Amino acid sequence: MFAPPPSAAAQNPDPRSADSCWAGLPWCWPWFFGAVAIIHFLLPALVLNALTAFTLPEHWQLFWVELSMPLGWFLALGWLVRRRGWVPVLHALGLLPLQPWGWLQQGLVLSVLLLLATLLLGMLAQFVPISTVDPWLALPREQRWVVALLAVFSAPLLEELIFRGFLQPLLFRSLGLWGALAGTPLLFMLVHVNYQWGSLPQLTVLSLGILLSWARHRTQSIAPGVLAHAFNNACGAWFLLQAP
Repeated sequence: MFAPPPSAAAQNPDPRSADSCWAGLPWCWPWFFGAVAIIHFLLPALVLNALTAFTLPEHWQLFWVELSMPLGWFLALGWLVRRRGWVPVLHALGLLPLQPWGWLQQGLVLSVLLLLATLLLGMLAQFVPISTVDPWLALPREQRWVVALLAVFSAPLLEELIFRGFLQPLLFRSLGLWGALAGTPLLFMLVHVNYQWGSLPQLTVLSLGILLSWARHRTQSIAPGVLAHAFNNACGAWFLLQAP
């Protein structure tokens, strides 16, 4: 279920070999930090400047800024690949060759595992004194709708591009398999700074990161992770909108 398709396995028998798609990725740490600086600081400023012609509430301006970021990462990765490497960006992200049925199956299995992990953590919270406060519940209902839309339609693609598409291969080459599988989820958890340290929501984010990083390594694709991430966030968005 989580093995690469036969054709991909034949071409890339060892993810760390010279023939691997990860070995041919052209980006490095300076490029990563440069992309973060441009996409997360310059791009939002440009989008906000373009939105000044419209009288939009602040939370809807945030919506369009967040929606532009996955496009920015795709363009950055595409430019780097064309300029410095030989691996097409969609191949590097495991999005080609197309495997829609396989991705759907893998995404469903991942979604079930994520749901089970969330349920287990919820049961743990009944016996261990950890905070279960969700900071998103403090938002007004109209802003919750914006957060819910972004969580389902933007965050899965954006975060999988950054963490499993861009960052995990870098850690893989620098620290090896276990360094990547440990470091990527940890950094994924740390960027969710709005959650209280050691709280149930933060532990849920960590478990999400662990499973998604493992799936990225096993499938050499971000597609199953994007699907499972969207399902996970859709469940959270539903509860967010149902809460009083």
